[in-house]
Amino acid sequence: MEEVYLFENNSFDSVFSSEVFEHIFNLDDVLNEIQRVLKPGGRLLITVPFVWDEHEIPYDFGRYSSYGITHLLEKNGFYVVKHIKSSTYIETIGQLIINYIYQNLFPKSTFIKIILTPLIITPLIFLIKILNIILPDNTNFYLTNIVLAIKK
Repeated sequence: MEEVYLFENNSFDSVFSSEVFEHIFNLDDVLNEIQRVLKPGGRLLITVPFVWDEHEIPYDFGRYSSYGITHLLEKNGFYVVKHIKSSTYIETIGQLIINYIYQNLFPKSTFIKIILTPLIITPLIFLIKILNIILPDNTNFYLTNIVLAIKK
């Protein structure tokens, strides 16, 4: 039986995926399909979380370290051109604290959240920015991988 595809081989110059790969259980299959539809030298731009709470439950399957996502891409026929870790250690901890406060300590009322956000969250953001300048930089604990890869 002949396989029928929605898109022909080598159809696209680029593919973009943001915060999706953590929800794909069979990522190798998806990467093979992206590889198939990309033109030779085509670009793949992705973002995948490293540190974040589970979401879209029960369809949250993986967190990829910089080494893990690079390995998956290379084993599926891509060359990683650029990899960026989206935040520093301090920024990541700060974002997690802000997320915790917003989700667990703020009241459920949207109106009250609108009032409390600039009063509580904004000063925390400034504090995190100051701490990020003062404290030593470390990017081994970060929020998101941003990766640009090319089809080999």
